[in-house]
Amino acid sequence: MKVYCLISLCAISGLCQTASLNVQIASTDTTLTLKSGVLFLAGNHSVNLPSASSIVGQPLVIKCTSIGTNLVIPISGQTIDGYTSYTNQAVNDFVVVSSDGNNWWVIASSTIHSFALSFHCATTGNTAISPSVTIYFTLDNSANPMTWTADISGGTRSVVSKNVTFRNLYLVASVAPGSAGCAVTLMTNGVASPLTCSVTTGKSTNDTTHVISVVAGTEVGWKLATGAGVTAAKYSMAIEADHL
Repeated sequence: MKVYCLISLCAISGLCQTASLNVQIASTDTTLTLKSGVLFLAGNHSVNLPSASSIVGQPLVIKCTSIGTNLVIPISGQTIDGYTSYTNQAVNDFVVVSSDGNNWWVIASSTIHSFALSFHCATTGNTAISPSVTIYFTLDNSANPMTWTADISGGTRSVVSKNVTFRNLYLVASVAPGSAGCAVTLMTNGVASPLTCSVTTGKSTNDTTHVISVVAGTEVGWKLATGAGVTAAKYSMAIEADHL
């Protein structure tokens, strides 16, 4: 990584003006160290933004300098235009971001980004799940029987083809399972994500708090686990997914 300060001179109506532009150059995954200026970042690499509270109201430009994409990532708990990441889609794409002290906002970009919204829904295939059972299945599953007790690549996972942000997980049971409960969790590459919720004495629950972003090629799927002594129930679940 290299950091420069460039000085340029221009003549406008006979007046000479001096402007300073801070520049950071990176060809690997990096962290933005500028307070304002331009990051030239090679394709297929990511940049972690500093805390929004540390740089308020300053323009920061991220420019993709080679074939590939740039993933721009705020720190945990902060967002960029309400999302947990932003992507420069191709070489020569750029985005200008600025902070309001709490989160990051896109104030200009080389392309118009429209976010596509979709929902992934699954069921336990009209099968009542017994107590003390842990099963795994694909994101849009409705198959029967529900006998997959291990999280397996190529078996219980779906592959996402774009960078995706998941949020708003909902779980509904056919009958209340009881105090021992049933929990559903979104798995990413075989690891439990923060997106999870449990239904106990009621018949429905949700997690509208947690948000996670995954990159294209990530394998995702469901984990469903029932507690000891629960009433057998059928389950359906849905999650919101948005992408560029």
